[in-house]
Amino acid sequence: MKITGAIVVLGLLALVAHAALAQELRISQKHKKFSTTSVTVKSGDLITFVNDDEAMHNVYSFTEGFVFDLGGQSPGEETTVRLSKPGIVDVRCAIHPKMRLQVRVQPR
Repeated sequence: MKITGAIVVLGLLALVAHAALAQELRISQKHKKFSTTSVTVKSGDLITFVNDDEAMHNVYSFTEGFVFDLGGQSPGEETTVRLSKPGIVDVRCAIHPKMRLQVRVQPR
């Protein structure tokens, strides 16, 4: 029982350490554009999408393994996503199809 408990504690410590290493990147949406067209992050990092525009946005990704849809984001709203594995993620706005962002997620 002691070994099992130690394994659980070590596993939890590893999760906490990984979360502590995670960085947060803020991507602004303004003038119907993302603040950048491409960005590189590490797996486990957070990206916060901030609507600094006067228009509503709907940030999403249909990239296999990275599917998310933030729904309608009113001006002033922000929503955070965690990208937990390496790959390339194509991010779009469902309301403004010309809004495009490519996220390269590298291993930690």
